[in-house]
Order: sequence, then C-alpha cells, then structure tokens
Amino acid sequence: MPEHFDQLDLDYFDPTEAADYGRHITTQRFYDDPSFGAQVLSRFESALSNASAERLLKTPLQVLIFTIILSNSGALPANRYLLFWNYYETVLKREAAKLTTHRTFLGEHEQDITELHQRVGLLLQIQSDITGEARARLPLSDLHRLAHQRMLELDYDDSQATAITDRLLEVATQRLVLLVADKDDTVSFDVRSLQELMAGRALVMGDDESIKRNLTASACSPAWRNAWLFAAGRLFADSDHRSRLVIEVVEQCDLAGLWPGWLYPAGPELAAHMLDDGLAA
Repeated sequence: MPEHFDQLDLDYFDPTEAADYGRHITTQRFYDDPSFGAQVLSRFESALSNASAERLLKTPLQVLIFTIILSNSGALPANRYLLFWNYYETVLKREAAKLTTHRTFLGEHEQDITELHQRVGLLLQIQSDITGEARARLPLSDLHRLAHQRMLELDYDDSQATAITDRLLEVATQRLVLLVADKDDTVSFDVRSLQELMAGRALVMGDDESIKRNLTASACSPAWRNAWLFAAGRLFADSDHRSRLVIEVVEQCDLAGLWPGWLYPAGPELAAHMLDDGLAA
C-alpha cells in the first residue's frame, strides 16, 4: 500500500553541493596522480567563478563531464548543449591522440563516426518514444547496416564500404564506448543524455525547412524534450539566423495542431527550459 513507501524526489545540486562533488570526483579520478589532479582542481575552482558554471553544474553527470573537459584543457562551455558536445569531442580527440592502430583511421573518419552516432541516437530515440522503454537497444546487424549505408553514400565500392564499416563498428563499440554492447547482440548508449544529444543533432541536419518541420513535430512531446533542447542548443551555437528559427518554433508549436496546446501549452515550458539551459546567455 502507498503508506508503506517513501517518495524520494531528485533535485538539482545547489552551487555548494556541485562544488563539493566536483572536488570529490576529481580527487578520486586522479588518486594515482595527485599532481595533475591538483592542476585540474585549480582549473575547476577558477571555473566556479564563471556565471555559466552555476547553470551547468546541476547533476552529478554534468559535474563529472565538466571536470573531464577541464582535465583536457578544454574551453569552458557556455550552455548544456556545448557541455555534452565538448565531452563527446574530448573523448574522440583523446582516443585519436593515443598511439594505437586506430589513430589514423580516427583522423580520417571522424565525421563518419559522428554521423553514425547521430543516426543511431535518432533511431533509439524514436524507439524509446514508441515503446516507452527507458533504455532503447539497436541490433548489431542494424548498426552494421547503418554504417555500411553511410559508406555507400560516400561512393565507396562494396568491398571498401565493408572494410571501413568493420573498422567503424570496432572504434565505436570498443574504443570510444559511448555505444556499448547490450543483451541479445544489441548496442545502446551507456548514458541516456548522449543518445538525446545525438538524436537532437540529427533533428537539425538539413535545410531550414526540414529543421523547422522536425523541431515543430517534436516540440510538444515530453519524450523528445531533452533531444529537442539539445537540437535548439546546437542551432543557437550555429548562428543568429538559426536561433530565430528556434524561437519561431516555440512561438508557433502550440498552433500546429500536433498537441492540445489550447489545454496544455508547450511553448512557455520550452522557453523556460531554454533559459534554464543557458541559451539566452
């Protein structure tokens, strides 16, 4: 019965909690290298004085990603989209810098690797929306097909496409490990936010008309909220023209007939989330 259970509500860190957790996780990560850990801590303390830090350091995951970016001397991200995108780029560059047999391949096929993650993110986000499952999975055969299709689009012949596809899948699932092996020969994103990041980027690949159509269709869906906000973050980072397009979608999404906006308008909530993500800054 309900009285036998306690309800726990998750909340954001306050600035003091975020700072304490950042110091704790950095100390733990560099336990075997206290000298470098002290450098990262110094960067972290300096970053805390930046106005954007309070907006970004809201969850344990965001604080961890923030310290990873700082440990690689990355630029301080201005909003949540750039926080997660800089993390992805940091992981990619870190792997490309290693003296492994994949180093040259990573340099030559960085765009293909990103494109593959975006396509997978979009498919898994659609699957999550349809099934309601918290963790969507993609069969390895479908992952292979997506990568192979990408190579054929770039005019590689079938044998070349197959060889590059095999390397792409090895790099994506064994080196970067943002996509991880799951049960029944499937893969999934180990971190849900990275799936939403890639799905959001996929939403805004194309011309203005396609972007507006995708953003309007997904604007009112709670299942797409985080992916939509990442998409908006990318457009705000691109240009003033694209940011105006996003604002136009927010203003008009409740009039599109895809959602009972007269009963529960989504536009004001989207606007509030965009402010919370730091896009206005």
